[in-house]
Amino acid sequence: MRIQSPAVIADAGPAPALTRLHAERRRPDRFELGVLAIFAAISVWVVALDLWHAAGSGLVWTGTDGFYIVDQMQYLSWIQSASHHLLISNLFVLRSTPADYFQPAIAISGAITALGVAPWLALLVWKPVAVLGMFFAIRAVAHRSFTGRFQRRAALVLGLLFGSFSVISGSFGYVGDMMPSWLSWGYPFGLLGVSLIVFAMLGYDRARADGRVAWAPALLGAVAGMVHPWQGELMILIIVGAVLFMHRRRKAIVD
Repeated sequence: MRIQSPAVIADAGPAPALTRLHAERRRPDRFELGVLAIFAAISVWVVALDLWHAAGSGLVWTGTDGFYIVDQMQYLSWIQSASHHLLISNLFVLRSTPADYFQPAIAISGAITALGVAPWLALLVWKPVAVLGMFFAIRAVAHRSFTGRFQRRAALVLGLLFGSFSVISGSFGYVGDMMPSWLSWGYPFGLLGVSLIVFAMLGYDRARADGRVAWAPALLGAVAGMVHPWQGELMILIIVGAVLFMHRRRKAIVD
């Protein structure tokens, strides 16, 4: 019987089971894709409702979705302004205002509008981006936090769909922007900001566990703050709160 040397075994590559595990982590399975499909369908529920109402009542659809049209019309005005100046001025006042506000996603939508695309379409293109970003962010948390398939699937469902069906049915009310589906209705930048800080905190957690300093979490947090300032502030509070908590806990253990 021939015995292979350790070098030959090492050159043979990783074990098939380990390779299969890494592949499963990278590639969503059928269940996860099904959850993504449900979340995507829920995200366009208000758009479908608006179109149905406009068509049935002979109205003109503004191209926005969401419960509070003032916010969505503000986004459209920002895109209109960015299509001319790149930076944004306040078009909701009668006096002229300087173009001094930069929002990276709006700047991209403004550039698309400058090419001749309607502003409402330049706004709606961010919905699938935000939906996919949120799905992969919650999926990353589930895979980081749990090892069992059932636990990961439960975390993914709860993270993405919590409160969604209650809002649509109107039976139990809703918890506002605490749930992803509500943000997907007219607030793509808020949803994108949440997904960015989730990835940022996951990167921070990995770097802290490895005892190293990483620049990616800070960059993601900065982009989240520019896309939607509330999420940037929220990330700062979470990180600072977690560091203070761990410091006090470590001090209590030592004492």
